Amino acid sequence: MTSLSEFFHLQGELGRFSQAMTLGQTSRRWAWLGDCILDYIVSLELIANMPHANGGDLSIAREKYVSNRSQSRFLTEATDAPLRLQGGLNNHTHGTIFEALLGACFDANGIVETRKAVRQYMTWLEANTRLDDDVTSNEQVLEALQEEINSFNRLIQEVENRRIAAAAAATATAAAAAAAAGVSKQIEDEWEEFFQHQSHEKAKEEVDTTTCTHKSDRIAVEWTSRKRYVHSDYYHPCCGVRAGRDQCLRSLWPDASATHTGVLLIGGSKKAGGGNPQFGCNHVPRGATPRWSCCRRLATSPGCKATIQGNEEVVRSWEKQYEELLRAE
Repeated sequence: MTSLSEFFHLQGELGRFSQAMTLGQTSRRWAWLGDCILDYIVSLELIANMPHANGGDLSIAREKYVSNRSQSRFLTEATDAPLRLQGGLNNHTHGTIFEALLGACFDANGIVETRKAVRQYMTWLEANTRLDDDVTSNEQVLEALQEEINSFNRLIQEVENRRIAAAAAATATAAAAAAAAGVSKQIEDEWEEFFQHQSHEKAKEEVDTTTCTHKSDRIAVEWTSRKRYVHSDYYHPCCGVRAGRDQCLRSLWPDASATHTGVLLIGGSKKAGGGNPQFGCNHVPRGATPRWSCCRRLATSPGCKATIQGNEEVVRSWEKQYEELLRAE
């Protein structure tokens, strides 16, 4: 029966030997290193000893040497490990200890001594392999290969599902973008058509100023909805307020000479709340205030943007006063 410390050339490295046997953090790092080294050295030995074997035969042969079952058999039957380890440990734990000792051997002595240990291990395993061991080993290899095939198939299916999902998302995004572009074009066309038919000459004037202080009569502001219904409401162009308010707001403007040069316009989409004249709803809804075509400001803006030289502070101050005036009423 071989001593573990002698087999792995750790007679003078009792500290490393003890750490490898305790399954602590250091020994697990050595176990990872030993697993890599065992695969490497066994592969080199098999390539040299089986020159005519193909890759599949080499993988099956290597599995016998790197399996936890084989490492556990070696520790329990060929070394004094049973005297050093507590009973009841499974094959996986024995395999981890074997690989940790191999990693410690490499760390202490280098690749030459480590390769000698692996060769002795392989020689012992060849001499002590039974027929049922080979059968069991081959069955384990086939199971492992089948699991790898199943895992690869699952990976392929996942990639295919992601590709299908990405294609569907791209199609949906393209359809949404096309729909948005169509809606935007429709709104743009409606505004363009509306701008073309609005003018001072087409505005319908209805004079009723017996009790009104406005400096100009009210005019009809028309607009067309998406369904081509014509809607209208009335505003005083002198100050931009809706007809029905007798007081003219021009007297409150910071600059009474800052007149607008354009015409009053209002949009005609359903979002603006457009009604259907056929059902007695042909008004401009609350909140759909018209704007001046010259500067795109609200109808109640205190003068054209050009005439007040873009003084935004003046506009904001006036709009605040107008809101307070409406709340007071």
